Amino acid sequence: MTKLVIHSLVCNETSDGMGADDIFINFQGIRVWGTTLVDAGQTHQMEAELDFNVRGRVDVWEFDSGSDNDHIGTFWVNRSQAGTGERSVSLTGDDSDYIITYEVLS
Repeated sequence: MTKLVIHSLVCNETSDGMGADDIFINFQGIRVWGTTLVDAGQTHQMEAELDFNVRGRVDVWEFDSGSDNDHIGTFWVNRSQAGTGERSVSLTGDDSDYIITYEVLS
């Protein structure tokens, strides 16, 4: 089994630019982190370890109680990334700017 380790989430800009976002992360459609208040300039260490077989989908969302949740971004991990070290992905949906650092292990 292959393992995704999400090390951290960095917020450079929140989705509306005025105050913290309520961020949550889904892996393969299941919530694995959050809802957590995240503000610009903050880094959240998470060390979430998630098992998958060949390919896995990570979705980052901003929770909105009064309307539909805002999609910050999606990225895919693949078994072929195992052993290649830490990677970073930039997600900029809904005028936000987040960076997730992760690693794929075999």
